[in-house]
Amino acid sequence: MSARPSLAKSHKTFTAQAGKLRVLLSGVGVLAPDYRQLLAEMITLQAFYLFELAIEDIAAKLVCGATYGDGVVPALLHNANSIDDALIAMRSLGRTKPKGILKWNKSKEINGNVKYVLAGTENFCTASRNHSARLNEIRIVRNHIAHGNKGTKAEFAKVVQRRLGAVPQRLPRPGLFVLREFTPGVSLLTEFVVTLGVILKDAAKI
Repeated sequence: MSARPSLAKSHKTFTAQAGKLRVLLSGVGVLAPDYRQLLAEMITLQAFYLFELAIEDIAAKLVCGATYGDGVVPALLHNANSIDDALIAMRSLGRTKPKGILKWNKSKEINGNVKYVLAGTENFCTASRNHSARLNEIRIVRNHIAHGNKGTKAEFAKVVQRRLGAVPQRLPRPGLFVLREFTPGVSLLTEFVVTLGVILKDAAKI
């Protein structure tokens, strides 16, 4: 009998990789501003990418019979035999038109992906909804770094306004913005990386 897939392992993998990013971030102060900004943006992109991989992995493992970290068995609407089978079911089961690429960057999309395989009352879904606002803030900053177009700039400006209380005459570059400390001694980017880990921890009940 094969062992149940482990959600703790998914969280542990993210935590280890996020730790390496935080080590990189700790040395950013010695760099010239342009390099500081570039590194901060690279860390933001990588942290979000790692989160997307991990949240997908946790969702798929639940559909394959994994228990939460506290031992609770999830209420499944569909039981898959492998990670690939679980992802195929998320894209096609119950849908008149199968999904293409599964996106994991918004709470609405995360819960939409598992709509036909996990009960909507599941902890995974509840945790995703509870962290919706923070995840969306990180996603908006990430998108502006990745795409830098008019639409992403408008959304980024809203994040800046919420954080600063007003939109400055000149919008800060996202890499330098995430290095600001809204909590003394803790950069916004550090907050982002920690928050992504917390979302995963809550989703898996680790």
